[in-house]
Amino acid sequence: RERRRLRFASAEYWGATAALRTSADTDGAEFAAELSEIRGRRIAGGSDFDPDTGRLLPEQREKETRHLTEGACDDLLAELRGASAFRVTTVTSRRTSRSPPAPLVTSTLQQEAARGLGLSVADSMRAAQALYEAGFISYMRTDRAAMSAE
Repeated sequence: RERRRLRFASAEYWGATAALRTSADTDGAEFAAELSEIRGRRIAGGSDFDPDTGRLLPEQREKETRHLTEGACDDLLAELRGASAFRVTTVTSRRTSRSPPAPLVTSTLQQEAARGLGLSVADSMRAAQALYEAGFISYMRTDRAAMSAE
């Protein structure tokens, strides 16, 4: 394990994301575009590096994957600043899902209300009671995050 640690060389790599706008003849909407290749050479990402040595993997070197450093990114930025138009060659969309946060137990509700809103315990419980009576939340006084089957 120590030998592996001594062999390790950290690798710094950079990427580039641009805030672009669609052409004026469409809706002019802004979108983010991530640079994925330069002149046909793919930009290296985290999975392109050996986790033990921190160096670009041999297969990525063979494919001539481009390892961007901070200096290379600065040079690229200077070169691209003067460009009047960019061309998007690929659009990738991904579905993402996120689970809702766990319900708060009474003590956590009070702590978050005090920390985030500066409310006292009495004020936070008064607000919770009003939300409960208006039908916005379920019963707010609980010591367990798990919901009962009832």
